[in-house]
Amino acid sequence: MPQAHSGEKSSAPALSTEALRLAKDYERLDSWGRIQVRSVADNELERSEHDARFFQETSINKPEEKVINIFANPAAAGSALGETGQDCEPYTLTADDPQGAEYGVRVQGDSMEPYFPDGSVAFVNHDQMADGDIGVFCVDGATVIKQWHYDRMMGTTYLFSLNRDRADYDVVIMPSSGCNLVWQGRVITREHYPVPGL
Repeated sequence: MPQAHSGEKSSAPALSTEALRLAKDYERLDSWGRIQVRSVADNELERSEHDARFFQETSINKPEEKVINIFANPAAAGSALGETGQDCEPYTLTADDPQGAEYGVRVQGDSMEPYFPDGSVAFVNHDQMADGDIGVFCVDGATVIKQWHYDRMMGTTYLFSLNRDRADYDVVIMPSSGCNLVWQGRVITREHYPVPGL
C-alpha cells in the first residue's frame, strides 16, 4: 500500500487579493444574496468561455490574406521580373481571385479580348505550361501575354492572340530566327481555349 512521504503538503492555488475580498464578502451575505452572486458568476463564466471559443475558432478559420504584386504593364514583368524600381503595386487577393497566383500583369491592348480585356489583370503562377495555355513571355526584351503552341516537328513556337481579328499580333519563332524567348509564367484561366488552326 503506497505510503505518503512525510513532509508532503497539498497546497491550494494562491488567490488574488480581490478573490479573497470577494470570498469574505460572499460569506457575509444571506442565502438570497449568495444565490444572486452564484447566478452572476455562472453567467459570466459561460459568457467568457463562449467568447474565448469564438475568438479561437475565428482565428483558426480565418484564411490568411495573400498579397501579390500587380505589374502596371506587361513589360514590367519581363526578364527583370522581381527587381526593384519596377512599376507595380501590392494587391490583396479576394475570394474570387485565383489563390495560387504569384503575381499579376495588367493587360494592354485588345489582342487577347474578349477573355482578357484591355486594362484587366491576368493572374500568373509558375505551373508547367500545356499546349494551348496562356502565358507571359519575354521576346527579345518585349513582354507579351499570348496563347502558347509548340510545333515539335518543325521546332517552331507560336504565340497566338486570342482575338483573331488581331492575328497581326501573333508571334512566330522559328528555330533559325535567333529570337530570345523567355517564359515568365502561366496565366491562370477557368477554361481552355482552342489553338488556332488545330
